[in-house]
Amino acid sequence: MRRRSSFLIALLLTAAAAPATARCASGGAGNGLLSIKTCAGGSAAQTNVHAGAYDYGNSVAAGPRGLAVTNVPWVADRVTIASNGPQLTNSELIGPTPIDSSLGSGGLTAGFTPEGTLAVLSWPGPSTVNQMQYLTTNRPQAREGAAENQGAFAGLDYRRPDGTRVFAWLRDWPSSQRYASATSDALVTTFTHEGVSVTQTAAVSPLADVMAIRYEVVGTSDARLVFFENLNPALHKVPWGPGQDNFLWPASDFAARWQRDTVVHFRPASFDPGKFLNLLEGSPDHLTQTLASDVADEKNPGVAIAITSDPRPVGHQVGIDLAGLVREGAPAVGGEDAYYDASAHGARLSGSAAAAGQVDAAIASPLRPRADGTLVADVILAADHTNEGAAKLASSASYPSILPAEESHWTSWL
Repeated sequence: MRRRSSFLIALLLTAAAAPATARCASGGAGNGLLSIKTCAGGSAAQTNVHAGAYDYGNSVAAGPRGLAVTNVPWVADRVTIASNGPQLTNSELIGPTPIDSSLGSGGLTAGFTPEGTLAVLSWPGPSTVNQMQYLTTNRPQAREGAAENQGAFAGLDYRRPDGTRVFAWLRDWPSSQRYASATSDALVTTFTHEGVSVTQTAAVSPLADVMAIRYEVVGTSDARLVFFENLNPALHKVPWGPGQDNFLWPASDFAARWQRDTVVHFRPASFDPGKFLNLLEGSPDHLTQTLASDVADEKNPGVAIAITSDPRPVGHQVGIDLAGLVREGAPAVGGEDAYYDASAHGARLSGSAAAAGQVDAAIASPLRPRADGTLVADVILAADHTNEGAAKLASSASYPSILPAEESHWTSWL
């Protein structure tokens, strides 16, 4: 890693010092995990960097108004340094707000991007701790600067009319978004691509800390749903420190494991570094057993979020999130990053059952056919202070019961 970093720094310095006649300089390392390209012309230069799960681009230009730099992370989309001091354009400290909608009624609260990605999942209340890992930098960047494996979102593994099988993340398809009705808080996002349409309807229960997301697929008769999550369970946050609660490991996250058709992503009330080191000493089976034992021994309330589906999942992957720079996983700590596992294998997930540290997970679900040919599956997310509590809440919840309860609640409130 140190040699890769030195290589990139040297490449940046070389590109910056290149004469105006030079067009572009580029290079990379790690089989495409790290790459950089800088193009210079006249008094301006454009740099694009790909580092694991991140894509970053900015430009530097000198002109009569001073030196202008675009996409300064967590500062502004454009910074101009002139004789009268720095000027900031579209300044959004700690990154822009990615969400375009909000769901909830005082407990579990969800925020979705316009592309249907779950970017905020606050619990136990809307103004408490964000349990989702999703950190933006600048609006012009891809995903506004968030890593490609941040947030929670769905993908479709399906057969095309020509017989070929493909997998795609729905957020990459053209989409539209609306609320279900004028008196409903349910959010409907519709994705379309090459004759296939997927409708995602998310609703948060007014009675419990549960969210149900229904997926309805038309245009193919053979498909499976994949749901990916990169949660960062946390119990505390530093006042006036945005992003700390959902992006500063080891102050957030701890582990996730597969148990009885459910992924439970959790952080215990007490974080014992000794226990974490013990996880590194054994096999994958040792990891699963040790996590189960630690959960059973924990007496104080922590935070746990359970993810399952109806029909029940037929595949799962619990992996390590190392910002996309290391994707193979580590036998004693966890499997391959679930985002990259799903991207490579679709619904045929590798089946890693546990991971510790900064982790993510995915489940694969079949879809039930309706009489009209529409394929349907529901994803359930439930939050509680204990692993067993979250798992039981998720297993007992259903989209058909949550949606009318949500509509009735908001109709009465309005």
